[in-house]
Amino acid sequence: MTLGDATPKEMVDQLAAQIKEADKPDTSSINQASLNVTFRVYYHIVHKYELPEKHFVDLPQLLSVEQSKVFLMLQSVLLDAQLIEGKCIDAIIAALQQNNTCLVRQLKATNLLVKKSPKLELLKLQLEHFYHCLQRQSQVGCREETLTLFNHCCK
Repeated sequence: MTLGDATPKEMVDQLAAQIKEADKPDTSSINQASLNVTFRVYYHIVHKYELPEKHFVDLPQLLSVEQSKVFLMLQSVLLDAQLIEGKCIDAIIAALQQNNTCLVRQLKATNLLVKKSPKLELLKLQLEHFYHCLQRQSQVGCREETLTLFNHCCK
């Protein structure tokens, strides 16, 4: 992998700027595949050149129902599973209580989290939460994501 004329630090700064651009409120449609690739390249450069992580250290603290686009970023990064588990569950419960349209994003991120860390038990999620998720038929993919998560919790 070559960085061209840019230094590793300059390239990491450019990639971080592109990733943060996806988090702006006026960005309605985010290409998840592009975001995933950008994050992978970003972390590849950070690790290869042993650069300090300074752009996304606060990502786990930003996880909330109000900042739903951060869950798209989470799908690309998945940092500390124990720290993120509680945030994901809290955001799912809050989205259900507020009838928020970002529920599918949180379900997808949580499913990826349990896929990468299958020992997570998600004990705070109760049967009623899954029932309410299944009632959200207006959100494309909600049923599938809910059933996948429910299947994990039943193991």
